[in-house]
Amino acid sequence: MKAAQTYDEKGNTGILLPRYGEDVFGIGKAVKEMQNGERVARRGWNKKNMHLFLVPGSVGVDSDGAEINYLAHVDMRTADGCIVPWVCSQSDLLAIDWSVFHQNLPAWSTEGQLT
Repeated sequence: MKAAQTYDEKGNTGILLPRYGEDVFGIGKAVKEMQNGERVARRGWNKKNMHLFLVPGSVGVDSDGAEINYLAHVDMRTADGCIVPWVCSQSDLLAIDWSVFHQNLPAWSTEGQLT
């Protein structure tokens, strides 16, 4: 799907219209791309280097020595370079302006360390 965000004269968000050469998609494909090792972002995030990536599940140990089973989850690289857990908003869920994030920036490796 190809789309672009439009705005009215007051700056209000409008409908999504085709934009030449831009490959964008919905949240379902965004999840599939992350499962395939890609990073994804909303179209408006890219200039800020914000993107999402899948963190695989792992097993750790808490301070008492008890085993902790960390499940796979999605993290976000924020505009200031921090990594935080991500929770999908209603607007993210319904958006069709997701794309694969191509910039070469650090993300969590499968060993849980920055790469």
